[in-house]
Amino acid sequence: MRVYRFTASGRAAIEQTGIPQAQLAEAAGIPRQHLSKRLLGEGNLTPATANRIARAFADATHGEQAAAMRLLFEEFDNGREAKRKRAADATD
Repeated sequence: MRVYRFTASGRAAIEQTGIPQAQLAEAAGIPRQHLSKRLLGEGNLTPATANRIARAFADATHGEQAAAMRLLFEEFDNGREAKRKRAADATD
């Protein structure tokens, strides 16, 4: 499964724009604590949540969501899907 993490440049961009975390979280429809933890590097974001944050950031900065996604996040495979496939192959 693909998951997302904030990049260092993404965290800096949010800070530089002066958008309060509470405002960004509210606009994205997520709890402020959830956003705060992810900004600190704790845990991952689902694609849906990353998209909501990117849309909220783009709206606040009058930018484009796709550009916000590239700026804010890095995408990676958390390995769950590969583990699931290996387990399914082992039972066949």
